[in-house]
Amino acid sequence: MKRQFASPREHWTWPIPTCHSQAVSCGDMIWVSGQVALSPGSEALPKTLVNQIPVAVTNMSQVLSELGCGLTDVVKLLCFYVNDGSVDEDEFLRLVADQLPVEAHPAVTAVPVSYLPFEGALVEIEAYAMPSRLPRRHLSTGDFYPLPEAFSTALRCGKMLFISGQNPVTPDGMLLEPGDIIAQTRQVMQQVGAALSHFGAGFPDVVKINRWYVGQGKT
Repeated sequence: MKRQFASPREHWTWPIPTCHSQAVSCGDMIWVSGQVALSPGSEALPKTLVNQIPVAVTNMSQVLSELGCGLTDVVKLLCFYVNDGSVDEDEFLRLVADQLPVEAHPAVTAVPVSYLPFEGALVEIEAYAMPSRLPRRHLSTGDFYPLPEAFSTALRCGKMLFISGQNPVTPDGMLLEPGDIIAQTRQVMQQVGAALSHFGAGFPDVVKINRWYVGQGKT
């Protein structure tokens, strides 16, 4: 398939020589490299999470525009954010959602980390996008932890299906099986299965799984 690469001029770039581009399109798929709130000189701007999020999303929008797309074409976001325990994930997701067009309804996964590889960076957001001309259906109801309105628990675009990160948490916010990594894994996979079945799919249709876990749970 024909590929197209995007690296806008005057865009932030990595502080070391690389052969990477900020985004690549192949067929109907677009992959956007993790976007951060850096200046072209690789300096973190500004210094707080609430202010870095809009800059990172703006950078993402600029990269997508190089490929003739925009934020409405985004189908999945993978959001890494620095959290020392003081950041509420629901609030973080709301801050990201505030930067997105409501009609996009992408799936989303938030991943708290201790630090990011760029000094002063507090958030890094990767994106997958597909042309908005393709038919879309999204799932936002059911026994899933509620997300901000701009996001979907799962999204089908064309022949692709994207599912938001699942946590062992009930719709009213209760954590299930505290400290038991096996029981929580079963719960999460049940939720993934339910999201797949909503679109007539199942685990044999899955081609990629990302998973993050704390390794000190019961086994």
